Amino acid sequence: EGTNNLVFGTAHSVPLSDQKVVFNEKTRQAMGWPDSIRTMYDYRNRTPAIYNRMFQLCIISLCSDVEFFFKSLFDLKPIPRPKDRGFFQRFDQVISALTAHGLNISALTTEIAALAQAFHIRHMCIHNFGIVDEAFAAKSIRPVMVGDFYMIDQAEYRPMFDGYVALLRHVDQWLAKT
Repeated sequence: EGTNNLVFGTAHSVPLSDQKVVFNEKTRQAMGWPDSIRTMYDYRNRTPAIYNRMFQLCIISLCSDVEFFFKSLFDLKPIPRPKDRGFFQRFDQVISALTAHGLNISALTTEIAALAQAFHIRHMCIHNFGIVDEAFAAKSIRPVMVGDFYMIDQAEYRPMFDGYVALLRHVDQWLAKT
């Protein structure tokens, strides 16, 4: 939670902080910037979706936390799994292995769907710098255009984080019973 909260806080605070950094006229002219660039926010916002990338990093961080949790859980419990290194990145396969080992996730349908979507977004953000490709578009739960930068905000991200918290609590209860 600590790492994820840091990234989440940064996604919110940096755009606000950048709006407060006002360039003086001499600096603006020395840099050759047009009149439209008055603040650090104006400067950084020239790159499409630059601030949105920080929300993508929130998802990448969240999925890393989930992967580490899964690895720790599989080390704790004798749950059969493939030996390949990428197993914990394949959310659906990990969930299948856990359910085959007795974890009932039927009460977490919405949360599991949100986490599965987070892993799809994470894959696209890492391997395609957040630009929608055909594979991601086919799995997206909302309409997207191939070639567009995937825009995400707090409203879409928050259910993913909340889904992880719900999964952690659910697994805690399961572990207490086994």
